[in-house]
Amino acid sequence: MQAVDWALKVQFNQPNDDTRIAFERWLQADPANAAAWKRVSSVQANFKNLPTGVAKGVLDAVEKSRTGSRASRRTALKLLLLTAVVGPTAWVINRETPWQRLIASESTSVGEIRTIHLDDGTAVTLNTDTAISVAFEEHRREIHIHRGEILVSTGMDAAFTSQGQPKRPFWVATKFGMLQALGTRFIVRLDDDRARVSLQEGAIELTPATGGDVIRVAPGQTWWLYKDRGVLAEASGIGISEWADGLIVANDARLDDLAAEIARYRRGVISCDQDIAGLRVSGLYHLGDTDKTLRFLATTQPVEVRYMTRYWVRIASRQR
Repeated sequence: MQAVDWALKVQFNQPNDDTRIAFERWLQADPANAAAWKRVSSVQANFKNLPTGVAKGVLDAVEKSRTGSRASRRTALKLLLLTAVVGPTAWVINRETPWQRLIASESTSVGEIRTIHLDDGTAVTLNTDTAISVAFEEHRREIHIHRGEILVSTGMDAAFTSQGQPKRPFWVATKFGMLQALGTRFIVRLDDDRARVSLQEGAIELTPATGGDVIRVAPGQTWWLYKDRGVLAEASGIGISEWADGLIVANDARLDDLAAEIARYRRGVISCDQDIAGLRVSGLYHLGDTDKTLRFLATTQPVEVRYMTRYWVRIASRQR
C-alpha cells in the first residue's frame, strides 16, 4: 500500500524536492520497502496483468463521471496498481473491491439488494455484489452486466414512442453473449464460466458471443449461456427470483448449494463438510441477517455452524 501511494506521488504527479527526498528515505528505510517498490514498478507501466480493457475503462469512466476530480482519479489509479500487483484473480480484489464497480453506472455491495428505475420505465433490481452499466441511445437500449445478478422488468419506452418514434430494442450484454428482451421480465446471473438466464414473462432471445444459433427462451425456462452455445438448465432446488424479496427458497436442495447461496450475501467464506454436503434441505431463509439464517439452519438440520473466524464459517455434522 505504501509503495502504491509513493507511485502516485512520484510517477503520476509532479513531485517537488521535498517529496523526492521523503521517497528516498522511505525506500532506504527497510528492505521490504525496496521489494514492494520493485514489484509496483514492474507492473505500473502497462498493467499487463489486468483483464483486457480494465485500465482504460476505469480511467475513462472516472473522467466522464467525475471530470476534474483528482481524488477520484487517484482512487482509480490506486485500485489499478493494487490489482496489477496482487493479481486480478486475488480474492481481496475480486470479492471486496472489484474493478467492475469503478466502470459501472450502478452497483451494489455484498449483501445489498436495490431496485433502480430507468427513464424508459424499466425497473432493474440488482442483487448482492452486482455491477451494471446502462447505455440508452437513439436506436437502442442496453444494459451491460459486469458481475452479479439482475432482475429486469422492461418498460414501454413511452417517453420515446410518444414522439412518434418506434420503441427501441432492449438488450442485455454479457461476456458470454447478448440477450434481447421482447417486452418481458427476466433474470440474468453471471458465473465464472457462463451466464444463467431465467424468463418469467414475455420472450427473450439469446445469442452466444462466438456465434451459433439464436435461442428463443419460453416463459418458465432457465438457460445456461456459454460463449459458444446455450444449454437448457435443470432445476437446482434453489429458487430463481425470491432473492428480490430478501429470501432464499430451498426445495429439496443440496446443503452445499444452499450454503454457497447464503455465502453470496456475506463477506468471507462458508464451507460445508463433504459428509453432509448432499443433505437435502427445504425451507425459507432470510437474507437480511445471514448469521441468524445460519443459526436457524443449525436448529432445523442435523448440523452445527462453527465460526473459525469472523469471515470463515464451517457447516459440519452435529456432534452427538
